[in-house]
Amino acid sequence: MVSSPTPLPDSIRERIAMVRVLCIGFMIYVHVPDNAIAAISAVGVPLPSLLFQGFLVEGVGRASAALLSLVSGLLTAVALSRSSARALYRRRFRSIIVPMLIWSTLTVALYAVLSLVQPTFLHVEGKGPGETLLFYINAIFFLTEQPIGPTLHLGFLRDLFVCMLLSPLLLAVLRRIGVLLPIVFGVLYLLDAESVIMLRPLVLFAFSIGLWLAFRGARLDALDGAWPLWLGLSILATLAVMASGSERGLISSPALWFERHGFDFREAVVYPLSRLFGGLAIWSLAAKLVGTSWNRRLDRLSSYIFVAFCSHYLVLVVLWEGLVRRLIGSAEALAYALWFAAAPFVAMLCAALIVELTARIMPPLAALLTGGRMAAVPTVSGGESLGELQQR
Repeated sequence: MVSSPTPLPDSIRERIAMVRVLCIGFMIYVHVPDNAIAAISAVGVPLPSLLFQGFLVEGVGRASAALLSLVSGLLTAVALSRSSARALYRRRFRSIIVPMLIWSTLTVALYAVLSLVQPTFLHVEGKGPGETLLFYINAIFFLTEQPIGPTLHLGFLRDLFVCMLLSPLLLAVLRRIGVLLPIVFGVLYLLDAESVIMLRPLVLFAFSIGLWLAFRGARLDALDGAWPLWLGLSILATLAVMASGSERGLISSPALWFERHGFDFREAVVYPLSRLFGGLAIWSLAAKLVGTSWNRRLDRLSSYIFVAFCSHYLVLVVLWEGLVRRLIGSAEALAYALWFAAAPFVAMLCAALIVELTARIMPPLAALLTGGRMAAVPTVSGGESLGELQQR
């Protein structure tokens, strides 16, 4: 283990920028209305559409949060080697927490207005006044849990910021026990040990791996040559996820054994494998984009990708309920596959419109909405990486 992380090579910085765009695009697939997960298991969905949606949602879609958390651990370790923890906290609060609060508040406010004419996720039944109030608070601030609803994805930002708050302590522990730290967090993840401190143990586990890799001085391109293996294993792991969730019980025997011993087979085995191999596949394949025309195309999205993450669920729901559902009918229709495939691009286009229009009308608000991510950076040459600039 090295005494302090060294600056990341330009090729790795550019790859991180590509990974961030790809992962957020894949994550959007997990939240496409009308409930992509329900569509995957629906009886009337054509098999090709079912497989297409299933692979994107249960494969790279769910692997992306882990890879983004790992990348954040890498960047945080490097940032702390060059600046103080206080400076890091200040920058990350502006770039993560302020936009999170703005977008979650805006979403809850819009749903509150909609609640005047029809029930929404804000209609809470069977809970006392205190529990109901806490539910509303958590829908915006995510203090004790991530309520199921349109702000759920924003809870990822809350956990990421907590990881950054803990990073100086985590690095001090890493210097003493090394790889044992991510191993401990890995066990907590497999046990699904949620807490008020960390709502999703997966985020802290992956973040700690990023910290460990940075302080170990690991070669981040060492596994690139095995990309066909990672891609193949990712496909197999995704098939296992889909099969284990089937009502027909295609992997029923192992699932029953795990259930008898108090574990969920999907959460303890197939999802971790899918996230591991999916993350490796995305990381190694992203290297092939660096220096290509795709590199330049994805660079153009760098100013909008964070806003697309924050706003995609709200934007897609409005479009689905207001227009798309009337055109295609339901998630069982073949045309739904086209809507599903286009969803990240639609979300990105809407994010670009939001950023550009707000920047013209009220630049300070645009700065807050984007967390300071206002300018696209076409190339990277020394200094800060594009990934770091996006986190400012």
